[in-house]
Amino acid sequence: MKISYYSIAEVWVISFVTVAIFLLSLLPFTFENQIIKHPPSGSSLAFEIEGKIKDSGFYTYSAAITIGDALKRAGALNESFIIPSPEFLSIPLVSGSQITVADGIKVGYMEAEKFILFFIPFDVNQVTFNQLKTIPGIGEKLSQDILDYRANFGCFKTIEDLKNVSGIGDVKFKKIKHYFSISSNGG
Repeated sequence: MKISYYSIAEVWVISFVTVAIFLLSLLPFTFENQIIKHPPSGSSLAFEIEGKIKDSGFYTYSAAITIGDALKRAGALNESFIIPSPEFLSIPLVSGSQITVADGIKVGYMEAEKFILFFIPFDVNQVTFNQLKTIPGIGEKLSQDILDYRANFGCFKTIEDLKNVSGIGDVKFKKIKHYFSISSNGG
């Protein structure tokens, strides 16, 4: 007997998002440029900075930003930590990046749930299996099918190319397309 239309994974994601939104509504956001908002499609860059710095948190910008600029704006360049190389600070961030500052600097991606919570689309040409699984309506099989398609046919040129993946028709595509973006260079 089927009790609900939602899978257990979808219920967990919905529950996590609901609790996270509630908890975030309790936090005061007072730092400049730290407003959490729905980024306009393709025009905003959202990232997180955490660790031993003055102004940790979530940031959105409407233009490209480098690791050095992000650290400077968060008050981290006044701290003492190890920079891997001088060129490291000039690397551009991508939306969904997470910078962790401790004794050194580590750059990676936010947890997949944060992408969904903060309306940050996944780059279809860089999205991972674990990130795909967090998207409502995409399970393990479809996640693997998307990655297999990308491996076999190369980078997606447009978001609509997702419809070429087995299991993604017009209806499914309409439900999932807003979870994706595409890098300007096609990969």
